[in-house]
Amino acid sequence: MLSDEMEKLVHAIAPAANIIRTHEPPVIGAVLLGIQAAGVTPTAEMRNNLIATLPRQKPKNFGGIL
Repeated sequence: MLSDEMEKLVHAIAPAANIIRTHEPPVIGAVLLGIQAAGVTPTAEMRNNLIATLPRQKPKNFGGIL
Protein backbone atom coordinates (compact mmCIF):
# COMPACT_ATOMS: atom_id res chain seq x y z
CA MET A 1 0.00 0.00 0.00
CA LEU A 2 1.06 3.57 -0.58
CA SER A 3 0.78 4.42 3.10
CA ASP A 4 3.19 1.60 3.98
CA GLU A 5 5.76 2.94 1.54
CA MET A 6 5.31 6.47 2.85
CA GLU A 7 5.78 5.24 6.41
CA LYS A 8 9.05 3.52 5.41
CA LEU A 9 10.32 6.73 3.82
CA VAL A 10 9.41 8.82 6.86
CA HIS A 11 11.02 6.39 9.28
CA ALA A 12 14.21 6.29 7.19
CA ILE A 13 14.59 10.02 7.87
CA ALA A 14 12.92 10.23 11.28
CA PRO A 15 12.97 6.82 13.01
CA ALA A 16 11.09 8.10 16.07
CA ALA A 17 8.27 9.64 14.03
CA ASN A 18 4.77 8.68 15.11
CA ILE A 19 2.51 8.12 12.11
CA ILE A 20 -1.11 8.95 12.87
CA ARG A 21 -3.87 8.08 10.42
CA THR A 22 -6.87 10.29 10.93
CA HIS A 23 -10.14 10.99 9.22
CA GLU A 24 -10.05 14.67 10.17
CA PRO A 25 -9.16 17.37 7.65
CA PRO A 26 -5.55 18.55 7.38
CA VAL A 27 -6.47 21.89 8.95
CA ILE A 28 -6.42 20.20 12.37
CA GLY A 29 -2.74 19.37 11.98
CA ALA A 30 -2.04 22.84 10.60
CA VAL A 31 -3.61 24.49 13.65
CA LEU A 32 -1.67 22.20 16.01
CA LEU A 33 1.58 23.05 14.20
CA GLY A 34 0.73 26.74 14.54
CA ILE A 35 0.13 26.30 18.27
CA GLN A 36 3.48 24.53 18.55
CA ALA A 37 5.22 27.29 16.54
CA ALA A 38 3.81 29.80 19.04
CA GLY A 39 5.70 27.99 21.79
CA VAL A 40 2.80 26.04 23.27
CA THR A 41 2.88 22.26 23.43
CA PRO A 42 -0.32 20.92 21.83
CA THR A 43 -2.24 18.45 23.94
CA ALA A 44 -4.70 15.68 23.15
CA GLU A 45 -7.36 17.85 24.78
CA MET A 46 -6.60 20.68 22.33
CA ARG A 47 -6.81 18.28 19.37
CA ASN A 48 -10.05 16.78 20.63
CA ASN A 49 -11.54 20.24 21.15
CA LEU A 50 -10.56 21.30 17.63
CA ILE A 51 -12.19 18.18 16.20
CA ALA A 52 -15.34 18.61 18.33
CA THR A 53 -15.81 22.24 17.27
CA LEU A 54 -14.95 21.79 13.60
CA PRO A 55 -17.90 22.80 11.42
CA ARG A 56 -19.21 19.69 9.69
CA GLN A 57 -19.73 19.94 5.99
CA LYS A 58 -21.64 17.68 3.69
CA PRO A 59 -19.12 15.40 1.92
CA LYS A 60 -18.42 16.45 -1.64
CA ASN A 61 -19.34 14.00 -4.38
CA PHE A 62 -16.53 14.88 -6.83
CA GLY A 63 -18.53 13.66 -9.80
CA GLY A 64 -19.39 10.31 -8.23
CA ILE A 65 -15.76 9.36 -7.57
CA LEU A 66 -16.22 9.20 -3.80
